[in-house]
Amino acid sequence: MSKNTSIVVAVAIIASLIVAFIALNMKSEPQTDVTVESEASTENPFDNAQPIDGEESTETSETSSTDHPLMQFEGSSLDPLVIGSPDAPVSIIEYSSFSCPHCANFHIHVLPEIIETYVKTGKVRILFRELPLNKPAFEASIVERCMPADKRYEFMDLLFRTLNDWATQEDVEGTLAQYATLYGLSEERLAECRADEAMVAELLKGAKEASEVWGVTSTPTFIFNEGAQSLSGTVPFLQFSKEIEALLPEGMDTTSEEMETEASEEAAASEETSDESTPEMTEEDVSEEAEEEIQE
Repeated sequence: MSKNTSIVVAVAIIASLIVAFIALNMKSEPQTDVTVESEASTENPFDNAQPIDGEESTETSETSSTDHPLMQFEGSSLDPLVIGSPDAPVSIIEYSSFSCPHCANFHIHVLPEIIETYVKTGKVRILFRELPLNKPAFEASIVERCMPADKRYEFMDLLFRTLNDWATQEDVEGTLAQYATLYGLSEERLAECRADEAMVAELLKGAKEASEVWGVTSTPTFIFNEGAQSLSGTVPFLQFSKEIEALLPEGMDTTSEEMETEASEEAAASEETSDESTPEMTEEDVSEEAEEEIQE
């Protein structure tokens, strides 16, 4: 047996142990179909985003999404994917499994609104951490971490949106390899990642941390500000908003800003109304109108 083959076999054994460890410590969400789009979204959620206060945007039409201050990739494929300002007052760690339908629901229907309302405005920073609940999810985690830095978010989005297309395939590895090729990952690089013991060890470390530090028992689970609050399962945007607003510094909460805006708009509308007051109709005017209508 060659050295490379031995490494691949060893990594496969370790991967199986990781999945077994997670399965013993977590409860997997039922693998039922969810309403997902058949194709990945062509819209980057960070298009038209405004620079964080104090930062200058260097983004141009030819600049990759990783050059935007909101998109951060901390070093290498061993690091988690992070979006948002480092100075954001609210941090959220998301533990998810790529084969989890409820995780897909969050990424498709809730995350874009969180990005628009809180990430782009510098209020929230999100760290995405994989918690693969089965072998397909583990394989997807490896491939996602192996993607070129400027493609990781897009590839993660693709995996969740096409969950029903790849997670149930007999040849999951082959299907994911085809996806990866379309996003610029070479076969050689993918083979290296699959044999990377350090990456496998990092996933195991993340699983242990989720269980032992944060008490995560299912996916998706969201940890706010180092454990100040947590949510799990299918959570609507309004619930996320409530938890985020409670953690924002006074004066920075979105609710206060919206109330001030609404108050200003109402005051302006009131002024316009008073300036352009409509004269009251007299009894004579009413009678004339009634006669005109009868004649018509």
